[in-house]
Amino acid sequence: MNRKLNILIIAHYFPPVRSNAFLRPYSWAKYWSEAGHNVFVITTKKAAYKNRVEFSGNYNVIEVDFLGQHLVEEQKRLDADESAKKGPLDNIKLTILNWLRSFVHLLSSKLSLFSAERIPEPFFFWKRNAMKEIVKIQSDYGIDCIVSTYAPPSAHILAYRIKKRFPEVKWISDYRDSWTTYNYIHPGFPVIRNVEKRIENKIIREADIITVVSLSLMREFKTRFPGSRVELIENGFFDDLDNLENIELNGEIKMVYTGSYGGYRSLAFLDDFLKRLKHDDNQLYQKLNVYVVGKGREDFVNEKIFFVGELPYEKSLAYQRAADVLFLVESDNEIAKWAIPGKLFEYLSAKKPIIAFGPTEDSDLAKYLRETGAEIGRASCRERVYACV
Repeated sequence: MNRKLNILIIAHYFPPVRSNAFLRPYSWAKYWSEAGHNVFVITTKKAAYKNRVEFSGNYNVIEVDFLGQHLVEEQKRLDADESAKKGPLDNIKLTILNWLRSFVHLLSSKLSLFSAERIPEPFFFWKRNAMKEIVKIQSDYGIDCIVSTYAPPSAHILAYRIKKRFPEVKWISDYRDSWTTYNYIHPGFPVIRNVEKRIENKIIREADIITVVSLSLMREFKTRFPGSRVELIENGFFDDLDNLENIELNGEIKMVYTGSYGGYRSLAFLDDFLKRLKHDDNQLYQKLNVYVVGKGREDFVNEKIFFVGELPYEKSLAYQRAADVLFLVESDNEIAKWAIPGKLFEYLSAKKPIIAFGPTEDSDLAKYLRETGAEIGRASCRERVYACV
């Protein structure tokens, strides 16, 4: 008979926050608890998100305060609820908070300051409050196993401190992306980067198991940490939402993208392509409609591209089911070679043709698509669209 375990999951990305990153730790909490284990989740306190993801499960969630949390909550409250604005002062407050948020975003994108993936990160100072809760769990129940998942880095740092304090506890260090070797985040200041690598190299050697999402990441970690046990646990798709809303989309050929966009996932190339297509093949142009579901910024307007905005998780899946063609946009930079977007597995579960723009021939994303029957090449937008018609 299998022993009942007390499992602690440390993860910033967890419902109700909206992100594909929540699916990995959430699925562990859900299915391990259903298997009879006691599961505790330590996560950051979540603000009042406009499109909250609400899932149920027989696990215990403890939300911990972090530095700047109250400002985030106030900004989201005022931004999401018009009735919360009592007068001109609240409008001024919202303007200042939105400006502050944009400034932090600029520091994050240009210098890697206060991004969730790099030190210094916005959640770095949650560790003290989290440690108090964890010590209490250890005292009341005992902890058999910790699972910390990157990002943010503080999840692993916190798990390391628990491991040093309670050596008998087993620690699984999980990576969806690489922290200090290959990731999308701007390198920032070299001095900070070197300090980060030293921190990672020191703490991860204490992990009992390192888990990763792809074969390439597994090879990386086996090389970086010889002698460490590295296991591959691929992502999947969320299968608990059977009765999705039926959505009717306009157009004979409906292309759908779900997720963030802008930056290295800019959709400007589609704007250029559609303008050329209108001139070269107006018949195909009239058939096409492109729907973009998610959050981002683009500075163009196109009559064939419909920016739907951020939607509840279930509704974004419904858009995927309503599509004729799903498409991915990925960077062709070397840092994206090992990246596998979480939405890929949702796309595969929708059983629709997939067009991937950007990934190189030898990238992990291209390999996954080839394994599922997709043809990856350096075809133009037009050739790829014709192939799916």
